[in-house]
Amino acid sequence: MTSKPDVIYSKDNAVFQNRILDLYKGMSLNEKRLLVLLSPIVRTTKVKEGESAFLSADEYARECGISHTRAYEGLSDASERLVRRYFSYTTDDGKKTVANWILRSTYDEGGVDVFFTNEVLTMLQIFDKLNPYTKYKKEIILKLKGDYAFEIYHIAKQSEGLGKTDIQLDDLKTNLNVPKSYHDLSNLKKRVLDPSCDEISKNTDIKLSYETVKRGRSVVAIRFIIENKTPKKKEGKKGLGNQKDPNTPDLFTQLTPLELNMFAKKLSKDGLFGSQHGKPGESYEQAEERLRIELTKPEYVQKYAEHIARVKMQNGFKAVK
Repeated sequence: MTSKPDVIYSKDNAVFQNRILDLYKGMSLNEKRLLVLLSPIVRTTKVKEGESAFLSADEYARECGISHTRAYEGLSDASERLVRRYFSYTTDDGKKTVANWILRSTYDEGGVDVFFTNEVLTMLQIFDKLNPYTKYKKEIILKLKGDYAFEIYHIAKQSEGLGKTDIQLDDLKTNLNVPKSYHDLSNLKKRVLDPSCDEISKNTDIKLSYETVKRGRSVVAIRFIIENKTPKKKEGKKGLGNQKDPNTPDLFTQLTPLELNMFAKKLSKDGLFGSQHGKPGESYEQAEERLRIELTKPEYVQKYAEHIARVKMQNGFKAVK
């Protein structure tokens, strides 16, 4: 398994493997900014475990558009908090694993040295078909300041190539770590979704909106609608304009046996998928068996492509050749 992050992606990009299930969850604005700024440093300098990634207070101030005094305070706060912060990811065999973001950090007025674990370094440095990822310009996401804007922007960029993504309501509340007072849908819209979508649409490279997805009379999911502000290139005579967006998930029309079994099992118990493609009176076991048959056919893989992409990204699955 090889990686060419320093060749493919410049220091202007923040890049994260999709196996990281809850990026930015519960983080302060300073922590989010620190992680975004460390991403290209770790990638382009090929930091190894036991080595530090250094971010100067001057660079932090410049990139975030804040004073040096606030930069010093922000780095100190972020480095202390990030030591105590953990995240979850999915291993190759589908096990959810919890790990700390960093081993330790040292800080002085010049900046902060951050020491990552090897497993975190892997997720910040290796990006290919076997390790799906999401990338965006750091200067764009650093414009965001809202409590949930970073998280929702990251979710949107994961599915930018598809133009939309559905997230089950309970999963969204959990992933955003919203307080119980926001669990009511009207509060979630007013306090989280509306201000985040407005801020993202105003300050970033995408226009983001949302709508609710219902099962009967109940809202079961939020559908984010993603529109890239950059005009699409018209297809030339040789069809060069039809090249695949590098951010688009690599959905295959033919799944490997492991992928087929994995998606059949996940989709059979997925509420959103069931509300749209389930059969009346069908049990989980019956749905799984039906999907095992259907997903052997390219037309069904295409039909369910949106749900496969959503499940793939939410669970951080690695494509298996």
